[in-house]
Parts: sequence; structure tokens; C-alpha cells
Amino acid sequence: MRPLSLLPLLGLLACSSDVGVGKIEASFAVSPTFTDLGTAPVGSVVDTDLTLIATGTDVKVLAVEVLTVGGEGFSLLTDPLPTIPGGGTELLTIRWAPSEPGFQWTEITIQTQAGPGVVQLRGESAVASGAVVPALIDYGRVPAGTAEERPVTVRNDSALDLTVASFAVEGAGFSVAVELPLVLTAGETREIPIRFSPDNDDAARGRVIVSFGEGLGGGEVDLRGNDCSAGGGGDFDQDGDGFSWCATDCDDSNDEINPAAIEICDGIDNDCDGIEDEGTHCYDDDGDGYTEDEGDCNDQDADISPGETEDYANGIDDDCDGVVDYGETDADGDGYIASAGDCNDSNPAISPAAVELPNGLDDDCDGVIDEGTTAYDDDGDGYTEIGGDCDDTDNTVHPGAVEVADWIDNDCDGVVDEGTTAYDDDGDGFTEVGGDCNDANPLISPAAREVPGNGVDEDCDPTTGP
Repeated sequence: MRPLSLLPLLGLLACSSDVGVGKIEASFAVSPTFTDLGTAPVGSVVDTDLTLIATGTDVKVLAVEVLTVGGEGFSLLTDPLPTIPGGGTELLTIRWAPSEPGFQWTEITIQTQAGPGVVQLRGESAVASGAVVPALIDYGRVPAGTAEERPVTVRNDSALDLTVASFAVEGAGFSVAVELPLVLTAGETREIPIRFSPDNDDAARGRVIVSFGEGLGGGEVDLRGNDCSAGGGGDFDQDGDGFSWCATDCDDSNDEINPAAIEICDGIDNDCDGIEDEGTHCYDDDGDGYTEDEGDCNDQDADISPGETEDYANGIDDDCDGVVDYGETDADGDGYIASAGDCNDSNPAISPAAVELPNGLDDDCDGVIDEGTTAYDDDGDGYTEIGGDCDDTDNTVHPGAVEVADWIDNDCDGVVDEGTTAYDDDGDGFTEVGGDCNDANPLISPAAREVPGNGVDEDCDPTTGP
């Protein structure tokens, strides 16, 4: 094998020869003496012409040696070998048909009766290849009738152009707008936005399927949205009130609406129990057809309302007209006398019909102080709302409680599910439930780009690259 020289070769190699009677000069040259064929796909055919030049008399090509220096696939295509007319040129065609990727070198020696000529050819053969990332896109919470876009990245990892032949999206609510075929030049990266626009609040799953065509493979990306079972990186408590849409927050866009909120008279279900305004002055709590706003002086008793007939012997203002029976004295004018249950007939704000307030008094004369208010431990867990209990209807929720993966702020610190598999500890947009295989490292997640050869599974797929 002839050793490869990387120094430029002389472009003109010549010698003389005695031809016929007397001395007749003949010379031979070949051009070019070095050619870089560039990059060609494996399986392709590249033909290149060498120009053979004769001066003086005719020059006959005696032999051509194609010596492989590195790689393979070079061969002589011209047959038979030509004779170059004096003062003229002929072409010698060399074919390169690479079957394996890599750099290819050849040294070609052309023997003539006027002397040799040496040519070097080189090229790089490659296979077009690409990648589709990330492996997973989790849109989190996207309310019905709204839309959100997240990108899928298509990457050309080769030195050749890469054609995206097909780009399909499956799954209800997921869509894409892309013009095909899409050609990516060597090393190019293109982001394709995938739209999620759900018609309802049901959990949605889909996938992106990309094909590069011609047996070059492609890739897939899993899609999901409104899917509480998959984690979601904290995107499901959008209003930051400590209650997730995945749990019991009936309006995750308003931090004043959640299961721990106090119901007020506004036509809205503030506490997410499915009932609007219950327990307020504009709600008919006892179902007698009258609210407190409509004159019901005891909305906890269906037998007391403006439409009732007065019982003159029971010590109660049955018809809410402000008069209690005949000959009875209602010292504070609140509609109740002591015999009818008024535990403080000198204070009109205290009676069986009063609303309990967080004031240390038994306002409604039921024998319990402050029940149902922010100053009372309604669920018996040792904490009141004033004392930091963010849900005083659930005795598993209070300051100091153990946080668990249930979409609820169990320990009332304002953060949902922190330290559990349903929380995005490293802030990369994915939880352990959502597929994050290392939730302590933001560079590792289903959306990360795999780094070949480092032994780390960056994209949680679970391979570590070539």
C-alpha cells in the first residue's frame, strides 16, 4: 500500500520518450491531482472525471491502479484505457460507491509510456439521521375552550440533508400545522408547535409520530393534558390557593374559591360544595320559602317565617313581625324571649336566630361558642383557621401535617404536594409521577436532550444514548 501524503501533489508530471526515428518529445499530465468529493449518502454513486493531457506525440494509458488508502468503494469506470492524442485530452472516470459511513481515501496511479501520474481523491460517506425530542410533553391544566402550544423539536444529527416525510398527531384536542416535506440541512434544528385545545376537562392523551422516510426511522412524542394521574409539574394549582383542580378546587383561576373558602352572598359556590350562597342571608337555609333578606327571622327553623301563623303560647315570634305572643316581654327586641331560648335577652345580637361570629360568644344560643367560624376548630385537628388551618373541614389538613401526593396542601404551607412524587422538585416541568427519573436534577426529564456517550439517561427513556 502506498503511504498517503497530505501535501499537495504536483499538478504536472511529465517525462520524455524516444518514439520512432529521432527524438520526439512526449509528455503527460493529469488534472486535478487532488479532489475532495465532499459528503455523499451511503448507497449513492459519485462519478468524477480526471482530465488526461498529452503534449507532443500521442500518449497511451498502459495501466490504472486504484489503491484504497482508507475506506472502500472506489473503482475505475473507463474501459478500455484510452490513448491521448498529442496536443489533446481524454477523460478517465473514477466511480465512488460508498457502502459504509466514514471518511474514504484513494490514491490512483496512471501509468503511461510517457511516465506516471498520481491522483488523490477523498470523501465522506454518511447516513442521514435525526432525532425527535422530547419524549413527553405534559401540558398540565388547560381549561376547556382555551389552548396552549408546546414545541416538538426535530433535529438533523447528520452531515446530510434530512427530509421529514410525515408528521402526524393523534389524540383528541391535539393538532399541528406543518408543511411537508420538511427538509433540514446538516445540523439544523426545527421546532414544530403542537397545539392542545380541549373541548372538555377530561384527561387527554395523544402522540406525535414523525417519519424521515426511506428507512431512516423517525421518532414519537407522548402528549398529555388535564391528566391528573401523570403529575403535571404543579401546573394544576394555577391560582396558588393550596387546592388543585385535580383535587377539589372548582375554580382554579380564582384563589378566593376553594374548599376552604367562606361562602358569601354573591351567587357563586365559594366553598366548592356544589351549593351557592348556603348559610348566608340570601339563601333559604331551612327551605320554608324565605331567606333572611326576605324577612325570615330564623332561617334555621322552617316553622318560623313571615308566612307562618303566630302561636301565642310558645314564646316565639313565629311570623317574624317583631311581636312575641301576647303579654310576653322581649327585652332586647330580637324576637325571642328567655323562655323561647334567648340566652341573653339584653343583647339583640344574641338569640337562637343569630349568626355565630368568631367573637368568643355563643351568638346563636346553642351552647357552643364560635362554631363554624374561623375561630373554631371545626374538624377537631387542633387547629382553627385563625390558627393556620387552611381546610377546617378536613382533620388531615393542618399545619404540621405530613404532605402526601393527593393534590392538596396538607401542611398548609401554601405549596401543594412538595416533597412527594407528584411535585416538580427540580423545576424542570416534570414530576416523578409524570416520568421524571431524577427529580433532583433539572437537566434530566422526559423533555431533556440525550447527550451521547456520557452514561446518563437525560431523557428518561430509559437508554443512555450511543
